[in-house]
Amino acid sequence: MVFEITRSYHFSASHVIAGHPKCGNMHGHNYNLEVTLTHHALDDRGMVMDFGELDKHMEALLDIVDHRFLISKNDLLLYNEISGRMGVRGMICLEMETSTAECIAKWFFDSLSEDLGSMVQEVKIWETARSSATYKHS
Repeated sequence: MVFEITRSYHFSASHVIAGHPKCGNMHGHNYNLEVTLTHHALDDRGMVMDFGELDKHMEALLDIVDHRFLISKNDLLLYNEISGRMGVRGMICLEMETSTAECIAKWFFDSLSEDLGSMVQEVKIWETARSSATYKHS
């Protein structure tokens, strides 16, 4: 038996997918995000984790990306070009291959797992109401 909880979050950010015919232009999304935690037993309060505790972990990550221009480690040329023109205010360079929804989901998963370990089961992120990407334990 496994217990599971899921909590939803929201943030806004812009990005560029280099080489993509449409998404290669700077654009933004109002992302919705779901985090799912699992555990084989409940704590002494009868919970996998208190939602407020999960919120504290997520707020730290959301503060990094909310209302930012997301740049991946592979987009340093873009970062240098833009920062030379506009300064670095509002940009954040993240450890991910590119800033697709798939890679952003993995970044949240990996970052949250640093604190919560194997309890983190899945991160699902929506760019639009019709388009989502998921990163989870296999």
